[in-house]
Amino acid sequence: MWLLRLYVSHDDNVSGEALIAVNEVFEKHRLSGCKLQVVDINSQREIAARDGVKRAPALIKVDPPPMRVIVPKRWDGVSVAAELELD
Repeated sequence: MWLLRLYVSHDDNVSGEALIAVNEVFEKHRLSGCKLQVVDINSQREIAARDGVKRAPALIKVDPPPMRVIVPKRWDGVSVAAELELD
């Protein structure tokens, strides 16, 4: 089972694009066994600090190891899938 953590900022349009892109990847690749945690970097700073995230949006592949920070140049389904090595 995969565990992904998406860091967003409630006042950032790109964070909204990131959430849409991750949801597209879930649908296209049928990642039903995958859990997504969405973390607002402004209100949950302690979690962001623990993962070493300083800005949003950022996607963390927590499980399966190794843990990896993913920040694609473009937040679209294709780019996110490529970073997760699904295509």
